[in-house]
Amino acid sequence: MIRTIKDYEKISEQYNKMLEERNSLIDDLSWYKAKVSRLERENEKYDKQFTDYIDETNVSLNLLSEISQHIGNKPSSSTYKYFRAKLDNLNITEDK
Repeated sequence: MIRTIKDYEKISEQYNKMLEERNSLIDDLSWYKAKVSRLERENEKYDKQFTDYIDETNVSLNLLSEISQHIGNKPSSSTYKYFRAKLDNLNITEDK
């Protein structure tokens, strides 16, 4: 009988320890889920910024390609004025 009580106490103690460990893991899991959600939101934000940057870069490259075809035009020409307006819209100023 005494052996049975000691066995029960030992098993009960192990069970309580397992419950504590399980509860700790559950708490850790919710922390990690929150962290993953936050990182996913940040990743979406950076993806959008990167996409916008690529779009702006493509616009600039296309404009540079167009401009390179018309190098040598005089500032009074309509081509120069056309490209100068595009550059002004992109906030690109002339070096003086």
